[in-house]
Order: sequence, then structure tokens, then C-alpha cells
Amino acid sequence: MAGAVDGFTINEPYWGARGSGNSEDWYELDLGRRRTVDDVRLHFYSDKRPGGYAEPALYTVQYQDADGQWQDVPRPAKSPTYPRANLNHVRFKEVTTGKLRVLLRHRDGHTSGLKEIQAYDTAARPPTVRNQPPQVEAWRDTTYTRPGQVRLTGIVKDDGLPRRTLSASWRATDAPDDGTVVFDTPQASTTVARFTKAGTYTLELTATDGTLSSSKRVVVNVEALGTAR
Repeated sequence: MAGAVDGFTINEPYWGARGSGNSEDWYELDLGRRRTVDDVRLHFYSDKRPGGYAEPALYTVQYQDADGQWQDVPRPAKSPTYPRANLNHVRFKEVTTGKLRVLLRHRDGHTSGLKEIQAYDTAARPPTVRNQPPQVEAWRDTTYTRPGQVRLTGIVKDDGLPRRTLSASWRATDAPDDGTVVFDTPQASTTVARFTKAGTYTLELTATDGTLSSSKRVVVNVEALGTAR
């Protein structure tokens, strides 16, 4: 726990959620007494390993109100808009609280790590923010070579607006006549697709925050049921 509040933003020590088994975890910061806060800086950890630590798919900064209830900070302006490894800067309308926490929605197949969290009272007015569509990247994993299958790797992130919701799904938008695609886990951004016929398939990963959506397509050429490229 102390690794995220030691004043250093280097890779180690850090707080990590590995082993929790949850899709979302949180890190709480006790300020010692009620203070005014309008600026939080988060340094996410990434070890760049498959299935390892990565920046979250989305995150939300919350504060504990006078009744002990957790509330989202008002009008959060994030820089950058989508989570990234290392520094993420959140400015918001000032709140008075004794505790802060950050909710972390883990990226599919990864878990979140936090190198440092810092809170400030700058008295600066936060910029106006608008909900942005999810960020989507997708490609075929060329190291996966099982006959008649491809592994699809996707990265889905969001700004957390308007309601901290984010979902994703794969589908085939084009396929040869009588060709069918079966996704092992269509709601996971990283999954395996299986084909019933040779030909060219266009596969699409779509993410939505409940209001806005965005997509990325991957074209797969299946030369025979035993190969795909």
C-alpha cells in the first residue's frame, strides 16, 4: 500500500491488484484530516508483459463526503483523456474531504498497478469536459498459429464518462458465402476466432460507454481451414 504514496514515481515500489480476481479494484488515500482538493495525479504501472500489469481500461477519482459516502469528483478533466502508463492528471471542481480513492477497471487480461497518487489544492478552475467515445485498438496475434483459428488482441479504454460503464464485443461484418465465425468470448477484447470456410473475413471490435461507441476492424484471410493469415 505504501508504495503508491512514497513520493516517487519510478517503477518500484508500486501497489498492484494482482490476485484479486475482480474486474475492478480501488486504492484509498487517507488525507489525515478534511482538506480541500481539486487536483489528483496518478502514475500507473505497466510491465509491458502479456497478462501482466497495465494501465486500466478506465478509472474514476472519488471522494468521501461528510456522510461517509463515496462520490465521483465533479466535472473531472483528464489529461490524457484515456488512461496511459505513467502520469495521468485529473482536475476537478474542488471538494473538501478526508479521503480519496481511485476506482480502476482493469484491462481485459491484465491487472492494474499504481506507482504513485498525489493530491493538491491548486484553486484553479478545471477546463470544461465532454464525454468522448471509447478508444479501440485491435489486431491479429501473429504468434498464434492453430489451424482454422486466429487470436484477436484488442485494447479498449474510456474516459469514464458519463456513467463509468464500458463494454466491448466482436462480430463479423463480412465473410465468404456460407462462412461462419465463432468467437470463444465475443465480449472480451482479446479472444480466439474460429472459421468454418476458407476466404476473407472482416472482424470488428466495438466498444461503448452506453452513449458513444467506436470500432476497429481486422481483416483475416483464411486460405484453408488449416491456415489463416
